[in-house]
Amino acid sequence: MRDPLLPLQSTDYKQVQVAMDSRRRVWQHVFEDRSESQLGDAFESVGWVVQPLRRDYGEDLHARPFEDGHPTGQDFSIQLKGTDDVDQYRLMDGQWLSYPVELPNLVQWYSYTLPVIFVVWDITHRVGYWTHIQPFIRGKLKADPTWLENTSRAKEPARRVRVPTSQIIAEDNLDSLKPVIETEWRKIEQGKSHFEILYQARGDPIDDTLNLGLPPAISQQLRITELRAVVAAEPREARGWLDLATIYYEIDNMDEALKAINRAWDLDSENRNTKQVRACVLAEFARRNSGPPSMLCEAISLFQSTRSGPGDPMADYNTGNCYLELRQFQKAVEHYDRALSAEPDPQQAAQIWTNRGNAVDMTGNSQDAVDSFKKALELNPSLWNVHASWATLEVRRNNFESACKRFREAFRCNPELESSGSNVVYWFACSLHQIGELKEALSVMNQLLAASPLHKEGLLLKAHLLCELRRIDESYAADALSFFKGRLLDDPTDMLARSELNLIYLDQGLADERRKLLEETVALDNPPALVSYEYAMLLENDGRIDDAVAYLERAVEKHRGHLIVHALARLKRETGHYREAITYYKMALGDISDPLPILQRISDCYHSLNDYGNCVAVISKALVLGATEGSWWNNLCCALDELGIEPERYIGFLRRKLSTEEDVSDQEIRAKLSSLVSSAAQQLAGGDAASPR
Repeated sequence: MRDPLLPLQSTDYKQVQVAMDSRRRVWQHVFEDRSESQLGDAFESVGWVVQPLRRDYGEDLHARPFEDGHPTGQDFSIQLKGTDDVDQYRLMDGQWLSYPVELPNLVQWYSYTLPVIFVVWDITHRVGYWTHIQPFIRGKLKADPTWLENTSRAKEPARRVRVPTSQIIAEDNLDSLKPVIETEWRKIEQGKSHFEILYQARGDPIDDTLNLGLPPAISQQLRITELRAVVAAEPREARGWLDLATIYYEIDNMDEALKAINRAWDLDSENRNTKQVRACVLAEFARRNSGPPSMLCEAISLFQSTRSGPGDPMADYNTGNCYLELRQFQKAVEHYDRALSAEPDPQQAAQIWTNRGNAVDMTGNSQDAVDSFKKALELNPSLWNVHASWATLEVRRNNFESACKRFREAFRCNPELESSGSNVVYWFACSLHQIGELKEALSVMNQLLAASPLHKEGLLLKAHLLCELRRIDESYAADALSFFKGRLLDDPTDMLARSELNLIYLDQGLADERRKLLEETVALDNPPALVSYEYAMLLENDGRIDDAVAYLERAVEKHRGHLIVHALARLKRETGHYREAITYYKMALGDISDPLPILQRISDCYHSLNDYGNCVAVISKALVLGATEGSWWNNLCCALDELGIEPERYIGFLRRKLSTEEDVSDQEIRAKLSSLVSSAAQQLAGGDAASPR
């Protein structure tokens, strides 16, 4: 029996919440209903019947072929996907469609004996494209044995199913489908006959000798057919359930393996083989489904209870794997060390050293982890997962050059890894991004998303890569435009996508598209401040100043950035709201290199308010900061005249301060002004008293 637990490939990842638009769900059901009706018409045209199943069964329809008015008995299942835009799934060569399918459904269909036909239906042209899903999955598993595993630990894992456009279903045209169904049923009948020969001969129905020489995939399916017949005939026979659990475990169908081993366990929990298989199934099921911990604890107990002796390397290895999954890393290391002390064969030892390195790394001892990885590679240099684990360690160390080197070694050892959808591919792309290899990072990320289109972290990384690449290479603008439009369809609240689309529309002069985008965005529950600013600028250009001010006021409540407060100050000044304009201009003074233009506007506002004292104070501050234009001095003189102060009395004071390069505080300026205003007032009062009545 193979090892139940694979080495950890990475640590926890940041989760990015994606909210699906409920309107898309409604339309999807409309497509499903229309496609189901059209497919039914096509089958009825040749005398076949389709019957709907409950949607949550995993497949949509049960099909029953007829010949000369009589059922052939060659029933099969159909998974139907309707669309009004089939071209969105068409690959560039036009010969294939590529459709995302949830991983649990693929695992379920692969275990079926009846054929499952996957159909993408074009409701516009009333035609369907189909593929037989079980052979497709077998081909994928031959290239990558982990293809049906949720290696990325995504909450909604998916894979891309390729559907040939040459295989068509339409009214009066099931020519390509009929021979496939007939061939598959001949195989099923051969399997039944094979079992009946075994059963009638009173031989051991668990004996697999007659399957020798067959391809592994066919042999496994025949065994499942045989064993299902065994447990149907003898449901109280533990051996049949045990062997059924074993073969499901071998083909990675852990849901069915768990069901079968539970039946065997209920019938005979004392059998050593049953305990060992149950331990493996529980551990693997828990690993793939992130728990529950109770399963791993039971697996540990079973692995230990079935030890062959004190030096049982596989018992300690499997126990260590369970503790690793439970994040009890020190206990995992202890069991790996026990396994190594039992002197396992080199291949086993290499895998044990690998997992020991993963566990030690999680305790914070990265150098010990590297030493473990080196020992694993000495025993087996072609173990790709050693390179991948070492690369992940280097990522956590921020050694991205070293990480890229290790990732490349992992892909050299396992060429299928790049198209596997594994998180290893994601972290390779992240490392390339960190060292500035943006184009290669995008290429790697596209491979990941082709295999795992719902990989949330991968979608986010692709978004950032396209943002950066578009800014340095205009040829990426079209890809960025298409990608971010798709992101908005999937999540209308994706502000990164909205921000990039706004910039792309602006760069390409697509004014109508940009306006529509901004209108949609400001209508959301909590739009970003900068979006309100951008929309306000459009409204200002339209002459809708009051509306523009309203949106800027909303924006400044969330963020007092320079662009926002300066624009609001400018519009307040232009509409005569000088006090408010001064308030926002003062906000805009923060963190700018040249305050003089804003001080000019503030002084103008004070002048418009006839507040000449504050006007003089602001102009004086500008002169202290280095204003040299004559207009500043002219404006200062005008304001001083309005205050009744002889300009030279104040200007002389200010010039003396500037000539000595002394710092002049606002307090000094206002104190001098106050003194001169008082003096001017006294002189005026004295003059009035001396004048004749």
